[in-house]
Amino acid sequence: MITKNLSSGAVAMVLVAVAGWVDAAGYLQLGGLFVSFMSGNSTQLGVGLGRGQWLSAAEAGAVIGVFVLGAFVGELIAIRTGMRHRRVVLLVEAVLLTSVLILPHPPGKFSAAALPMALALGIQNAALHRVGNRKVSLTYVTGTLVRFGQQVAAQVTGRGEPGAWRSDLAAWLAMVAGAVAGAIAFANVELKCLIVPAVVLVVLAALAPSRSDDARSASDA
Repeated sequence: MITKNLSSGAVAMVLVAVAGWVDAAGYLQLGGLFVSFMSGNSTQLGVGLGRGQWLSAAEAGAVIGVFVLGAFVGELIAIRTGMRHRRVVLLVEAVLLTSVLILPHPPGKFSAAALPMALALGIQNAALHRVGNRKVSLTYVTGTLVRFGQQVAAQVTGRGEPGAWRSDLAAWLAMVAGAVAGAIAFANVELKCLIVPAVVLVVLAALAPSRSDDARSASDA
């Protein structure tokens, strides 16, 4: 069981880093929209609506809608493919990221390239739901940081599980590291940098066990 948990934990960290990489590239390409961080896009949607900036609001709303569609599609894929779900989900995500390269993507502007990026990261959430008995977030870290702070408080007061905060700190660091690497890569090759996370996803899919160690249950839905 420990080996399985460590394996799932490593996969989770890599996927969080992938999300950071893709989100950084999307943010820089699209001039301020996110393809992973829907809280930020929701704020931009609200600001656009409040200021009467209808185009800006529509762009943010479109990305949010496609991301949610990705979460929906990813879960359907996972349900249909059962124990092979991680492999299939990661391969679909890799194809979507690669497809961005053939779409028009003018720098600093919303374009069709935003849609497969957001769709891919929405789908990614179906790849892994748990590490051991802990739910994991694969495309955002707001909840992770909240949990980290709460666990540190519990640790300080002697009520928490020793070291429980480490995995959440590691997830946040993975997101930041992925974003740093994505920003550097984007500065050199622009959206061609998405080839790297696509290759990583293919490798993870090839290494995925035929019987997933991510227990799927009604409580995950």
